[in-house]
Amino acid sequence: MLIDAQYPGVLGDNAPTMNLGKFEAKGWEGNMTWSDKIGPVQYHIGGTITYTTNKLIDLGATSVLKSGFVGKQQGYPLNSYFGLRYVGKIQTQEELEKYKYYYLDGNGIGMQDNLRLGDHMFEDVNGDGKLDQNDYVYLGTDDRNFLIQSTSDWNGRALISLLFFREWGAEQFSVVVKEMKHGGTDECYLLEYYNPVHR
Repeated sequence: MLIDAQYPGVLGDNAPTMNLGKFEAKGWEGNMTWSDKIGPVQYHIGGTITYTTNKLIDLGATSVLKSGFVGKQQGYPLNSYFGLRYVGKIQTQEELEKYKYYYLDGNGIGMQDNLRLGDHMFEDVNGDGKLDQNDYVYLGTDDRNFLIQSTSDWNGRALISLLFFREWGAEQFSVVVKEMKHGGTDECYLLEYYNPVHR
C-alpha cells in the first residue's frame, strides 16, 4: 500500500510516497437471476448481494488517534470516524455538578466551564478520571459495506435498484435507482439517508 513516509523535519524536504503499508480487504458476493416469457413479454429478474470490509493493518509509521474523519488509521477500516461515546444529556443539577467535578479540570477535549442542564455528556472510556483523546472510540466508516442490487428487464426496458449500507450498525443507507431504455440511460438518484436519531 502506497503511503507518505515519515521523515524527521530536519531533512528539509517532503517525505516520498513509498510502499510501506499493509492493507487487508475481504468480502463476498452472491447473485441470482430468472428469465421467462409471458405471452409476447419476455422478462429477466435478478439480484445481487455484496458485502466488503477492509482494515489498515500496518501504516508503516506512528499512528496517532484523533477525532472526526480519519482517512488512514492503523488497525481500522479506511475512511473511519472517531469521537467520544455519547451517554446522554445532563438532566439534573446534581448530575451537572458531578460531571463538572470529575471531568472539567484537566480535560483534553475543550470542555467549557459554562456547562448547563441539557448539555451533552460523554463517557470516560478508559476510566482514568478525565476526558481526552484516550477516550476516542471507533464510530464507523464512510465506505459502503453492504450492497443489495436488483435488476429487471421487460422487453428491453430495464430498471436497476441499488441499496447501500454503511458500517453504522445498518443505521444509515442510501438508495440509487437507474432506468435504462431504448439503448440510452436515464438516471434518477434517490439519495435517502436514514438514521434512527436524525431522520
